[in-house]
Amino acid sequence: MKHQILASNHIGFAYRRCGEGGLWQGRKIGEESSLGWTNYTPCFPSEVQILFVKVYEHDNDDQAKLKFEIAQRTRHMEIVGFSISLVALTISLIIFSHYRSLRNNRTRIHKSLFMAMVVQVLIRLTVYIDQELVRSVEGDESNYENATLRGIDNMPYVCESSYVMLEYAISVMFMWMFIEGLYLHNLVTANALRERISHLFYYATGWGLPLIVTAVWATMTALHYSEETIKSCWYGYNFSPLYWIVQAPRLAVIMINMVFLLNIMRVLIVKLRKSQSSEVEKVRKAVRAALVLLPLLGITNILNMIEAPLDGTVWEFGLWSYSTHFLRSFQGFFIALIYCFLNGEVRQVLRKHYENYKAMHMGNCRHRESFFHFLSSSDKSSRAHRDESKAPIAMKYLKWFKGPATPIIPQITVTTVDDGPEAKIKIPEIPDTVTEQPKNNTADQKIQTLESYENSIVIESTATAEFHDEQPSTSYR
Repeated sequence: MKHQILASNHIGFAYRRCGEGGLWQGRKIGEESSLGWTNYTPCFPSEVQILFVKVYEHDNDDQAKLKFEIAQRTRHMEIVGFSISLVALTISLIIFSHYRSLRNNRTRIHKSLFMAMVVQVLIRLTVYIDQELVRSVEGDESNYENATLRGIDNMPYVCESSYVMLEYAISVMFMWMFIEGLYLHNLVTANALRERISHLFYYATGWGLPLIVTAVWATMTALHYSEETIKSCWYGYNFSPLYWIVQAPRLAVIMINMVFLLNIMRVLIVKLRKSQSSEVEKVRKAVRAALVLLPLLGITNILNMIEAPLDGTVWEFGLWSYSTHFLRSFQGFFIALIYCFLNGEVRQVLRKHYENYKAMHMGNCRHRESFFHFLSSSDKSSRAHRDESKAPIAMKYLKWFKGPATPIIPQITVTTVDDGPEAKIKIPEIPDTVTEQPKNNTADQKIQTLESYENSIVIESTATAEFHDEQPSTSYR
């Protein structure tokens, strides 16, 4: 084969045993078959060999296979959960950084926690997706012989660096969870210590202290794996006793935050007892406060500290695997949902921003319509003024086409109102002398038409300008 997996021991040997009946011995003593069972466990590190022993010690092949399938499904669930958490955390960071009204000590701590979670989620997704791609190539039997597996696990220094950065990001996340608990505890209990703690101290503790712990663990782990004959990318390092160098401080953070949570609940219950609410309402508020604080303080990560029940039943292993990896992968989403998207202050700021944007958009539309209306009115007024200035010239040249005026004597019609002897006759008033132009004089008709058109334009433009001036002017900032 052209591919090579660095997580195997090239000095060890896989073997099969021959049974007493002349057939190959199976995995369990007394089982024999023509194919037998090949033992590949010597090709793996000692920590992985212990896992195989726990999985196959009390289970048959079918139950062990179910446990491996559960582990594969939970890995897919983790990829989905971390992807959703990454999107939610990124949006929350943008909201906290964009609006000035949200910039305070509490949101600064939230932002640092979210940044640490984003870093560890990005590293996890990179490693997990890379492993899935490599395993998909391994599972493709048509390309197995010609496959060249060069995933992160098979890249020296790159693989180790990714795991060191992952453990550092996880330690930073737990340290900022401790700072969240400390700040909230001092705020609820009205502790004067919260006024004396500088934010620079929070930064130094949250980002600096995990760096020292992670550096010590990385050095010890590198020395440990350099002495082994198996050249692997720290394969199974989280099952090594050295892993407690970084795991013990995380467990201590969870324990301290548990004490903070109990004291916060005590203060909350005391205040609820003084209120006029019913007992059911008091219990509901207390439970809701506890559930809201669990993911923020990292107490849900206690399941990760519990050893996986590999030697238990399939049901026990499945319950532990699904619950643990669900809470770990969706933790970022729950924290962003509770402390950003459902936060009353954040929602008020977003609502105000939306209302201002909506008002600005409507104002721009009104100004745009008024502007175009003003342009059209101005264009009509300018054309009317231009035509009016040309009208005397047109009349000067067109008057030469007028013929001599001829007087017209109006006809008087007499109508009787009564038929009696004193019949009254209604005579219409005689108008002034009316002159009639020749019928064929079309020049006067053109002038009258021109003058009427000019008057209509002037009247229309004047009315439009007066209407435009009456519109209220509203300015939006």
